[in-house]
Amino acid sequence: MANIGFLAGWQDEVAKYCKGIDNANYQTLLLDEIRDLMRDFCKRTALWWYDVSFDVIAGTNYYKLSALIPQEPDDDAADIVLVESVKYKSDGEDSDSYRDLPPLRAWVENVPGKNSGGWQYFTGSEPTNFYYDELEETLLLYPTPELDSAPDGIEARLILMPGHEAIEFPDFFYKQYKTELGIGIAANLMQLTNKPWSNEELGKIKGAEYDSWVTEAKSKKQSGYTRRTTQVQFPHFGGSRGSSWVF
Repeated sequence: MANIGFLAGWQDEVAKYCKGIDNANYQTLLLDEIRDLMRDFCKRTALWWYDVSFDVIAGTNYYKLSALIPQEPDDDAADIVLVESVKYKSDGEDSDSYRDLPPLRAWVENVPGKNSGGWQYFTGSEPTNFYYDELEETLLLYPTPELDSAPDGIEARLILMPGHEAIEFPDFFYKQYKTELGIGIAANLMQLTNKPWSNEELGKIKGAEYDSWVTEAKSKKQSGYTRRTTQVQFPHFGGSRGSSWVF
C-alpha cells in the first residue's frame, strides 16, 4: 500500500487536470499511473543513473548487478534499464587508471566462436569487453579474466527505473520534475473512459506536451547537460547513508 503522505503531493499536481483524482477510491489507480509514467520517463531519457563498483575475481565472468542497487523500502524499488558504461582497472591500480570496456554487441561479429556460444568461455588475462544479460540482470566480462582486480576492478553506470511493484519513489522525481511528470500522468488518466475527469481530446494534447518535454530532456542528457547532476540520498527509505541514488 502506498504511503498516503507520498501520494498527496502527486494528487494535488494531477488534480489540476483530473478533478476527483484525490478521492480515496482512486489511490491505487493513481499509484499505478505514477509508476508507469516514471518507468516510461526513465527508459526514454536515461536520466536516473546509479554507479556501482566491485572486485573482479579470477575465473569469474558473471556478476549480478541487481544485487548491487538499493531496494528500499521494498524488494522492487528499482529495475535496471541498461548498463550505460563499464570501466576496468588492473589489480592494485589507482582510480584514475580506469579504462572503458566497449559493449560486446558493438563488435560481436569479430568474436571467435560466437555462433556456437563458445565466446562466453574464452579466457584472457584481463577483460576487454562486456555484455549485459537483461533477463538475468547480470554483467558478463569478456574474456573471462584470469587475474583478480581489487579493490573495485570494475565501475559500472546503471540506468534505473522504478520496479513494476514499487510503492514509493526517489524524492527527486517530485522535487525536480513534478510539473512535467504531473502533466504526463494526467494525460494518461484523462484518456481513460468513464472517469469523472475523462477527456480524451485534452489528454492527447497534454500527452503531446509530455512527449515534447521528454524529447528535450533526452537531448539534454545526450549533450551532457541535465537540470541537476548530484547524488541524491533517500532519507525516507532508511538504509545506509553510504548508498547514493544519482540523478
